[in-house]
Amino acid sequence: MKIVRKILALINATNTRIGKMVSILSLVVAFIIAYEIIMHVAYLSPPFAPSAFYTKSITPPEITMTQIYKAILPYLYWTLLATAIVTAWPGLSLWLPKLLLRH
Repeated sequence: MKIVRKILALINATNTRIGKMVSILSLVVAFIIAYEIIMHVAYLSPPFAPSAFYTKSITPPEITMTQIYKAILPYLYWTLLATAIVTAWPGLSLWLPKLLLRH
């Protein structure tokens, strides 16, 4: 609970400095979306990469982990690019929720 308060305090301080009247809820949603994308990157990337080990368990023995990691890399690069874009422009991750919640 302390970490949530610290994050909200940081968001509030940033919001005040920028001078934009952005609701705290939308900033929290943007933070959660960025966090989920980063967790997805962690699921794909070494050294742990559980998805690579799951893939290795169902592939033929002649396919190596190196081949699996090389196959994951292009998707991982696109995911990292998406993370950078969503982090730089949080409004991009909020347009669909705003569209769905429009009355």
